[in-house]
Amino acid sequence: MLFIHSSRLQHTFSYVCIVVLGLIFTHTDTAAVFNHLVLDHAFEFNRKYHPQPIIKDPVIVGIDEEFLETIDEPLSLSHSYISQFLSAVSQARPAVIGIDLGLPEKRFDTVVSTKAPDLSFHQLLALNLYKATHQTTIVAAKVWNHNASKFQDIELDYAAILGQQIIKIAHASALFCPDKDGVIRAYPGKECQPGSTNDTFTRSIASATGLNGSWGGLINYQVGASFSYIPIQNVINLSEKGEIGKLKQLFAGKIVLIGTVLKDEDLLNLPVSIATWMSDSKKIPGVTAHAQVLRSMLSNSFINPVNKSALMLLTIMFGLFWFGRSIVIKTVLLTFTIIALIGSCVYLLRYNIWLPPGNLILTAAIAFSVRAIWIAWVTYIDKKRLTLTFGGYVSPEVMKEIVSGNLVASQTGKRFQGCVLFSDIRGFTTLSEHLKAEDVVDILNRYFARMTKIVHKYGGTVDKFIGDGLMAFFGAPNKLDFPEENALEAAKEMLLAVNNLNIELLRDGLPSISIGIGLHSGEAVVGHIGSSDRHEYTAIGDTVNTSARLEGLCKDTGCSIICSEVFVKAVDFPDCLVSIGEYPLKGRSSIFIYGYPTNT
Repeated sequence: MLFIHSSRLQHTFSYVCIVVLGLIFTHTDTAAVFNHLVLDHAFEFNRKYHPQPIIKDPVIVGIDEEFLETIDEPLSLSHSYISQFLSAVSQARPAVIGIDLGLPEKRFDTVVSTKAPDLSFHQLLALNLYKATHQTTIVAAKVWNHNASKFQDIELDYAAILGQQIIKIAHASALFCPDKDGVIRAYPGKECQPGSTNDTFTRSIASATGLNGSWGGLINYQVGASFSYIPIQNVINLSEKGEIGKLKQLFAGKIVLIGTVLKDEDLLNLPVSIATWMSDSKKIPGVTAHAQVLRSMLSNSFINPVNKSALMLLTIMFGLFWFGRSIVIKTVLLTFTIIALIGSCVYLLRYNIWLPPGNLILTAAIAFSVRAIWIAWVTYIDKKRLTLTFGGYVSPEVMKEIVSGNLVASQTGKRFQGCVLFSDIRGFTTLSEHLKAEDVVDILNRYFARMTKIVHKYGGTVDKFIGDGLMAFFGAPNKLDFPEENALEAAKEMLLAVNNLNIELLRDGLPSISIGIGLHSGEAVVGHIGSSDRHEYTAIGDTVNTSARLEGLCKDTGCSIICSEVFVKAVDFPDCLVSIGEYPLKGRSSIFIYGYPTNT
């Protein structure tokens, strides 16, 4: 009872340690790489098969390669085109215009256009920016300068124009904070912003539409289809043609974002592809990522992780894989549990709940693996202890079958085709009458030690010791290709071993011995014989009886080994065996026998 109680305490302590380890995994997000992999695939799956509806969708106006090819100025001097864009879109009265471009740091007063020498880049942009702010709200992106490790400043006039608007922050951070693998998954809140500012580009845009909230969590990439964009040159053309109606159809009351949609500039790694013009890539222009964040805001559908209490409860449950001994059942159960868990993660994501599966799976895997290793070690130790304790009572092959579980007491006998060997010390009964009991035991122990080793060497199984006799069989429980050949070689080596033993016995002042061996092959039944309380693994049948009778003929024939004709045929009539003829056997009819002469 004390042992059982101690064992239970050990198991409980081990389980608690695994649960604590699992909680540490959860807290540190040890399986972040796996969690991200599942999350990204879940986004793709739900986006394809269970897309979430859009309440209001931002409109992207893109500066693309085609536009850049039509202008002579560099993008940093495209003031006139940005001015035309602001003038055109503001007339359509959008809800807000978000400029995901770095506004100029300088006035560029000394720069002159060859096409329009009187054009002032700075005044034109400042004037149209001012006019636009009186028709709609404008939010400009604050661009992070990685080289200088600070936000890039904008020219004071532009900053003043943006600052005079009612909106609290009109020049806000457009910085995203990627995960360790470089992928943008979370809303860029104050925890990752320089200065811990809570004012982000998308937050200011949402605020301009009257939408305020404590935004946070994962960006919902399940909302809406892939974005397309309206080329900036199309907007300018509509304005030049005076098609205000079409402009209103495109932009009235909507959030409008302008930014580059180039395939090699301002690209961010996203978990899914959300740009129709780059459908084969997850590396998407930043303006598109901002648009997806705004989708999450407008639909109030940021993804939030499952609460800590639920994670703790699940960790406790997954730690239960420590218990149970059946590895097969636990493997099947663990497999189905992992599949069900990942399926649940995908399903819960549709309801804006993220259940990271990696740390739970890691907890279950460690509980399962450590217990499996522990069971394997205990089983190994038990088998070693069993082998050491009972190895001397049964043949090594039998011991191996018992340890492996192939031999159990409830099994019925099995037929096998092989051969049986009986050996006996000639005249040992008379010899022992003149010896002390200690000397008799000494001779037998030394004799049986040598004989047993030889039988095992040739793959035989020592069945039992009968006084000074030995019974062995070849072909069970381990199968042999040529059991008769193995038995004959074992018998011949046994004779040589007796000769060597006699030298030792004479040296020690003990009498020498001689043996006779009987060999017969055929079918026998091998298995557990006896009661449920006491039984032995042995062979029975006519083959066994015949072999015992043949051994008894050694004295009458003067041969050390007597073999049946069936046995000799199996070994292809070797020259070392001589024909003796038919001989009567006690309890059965005469059989033809062969002998191995004593002086051979």
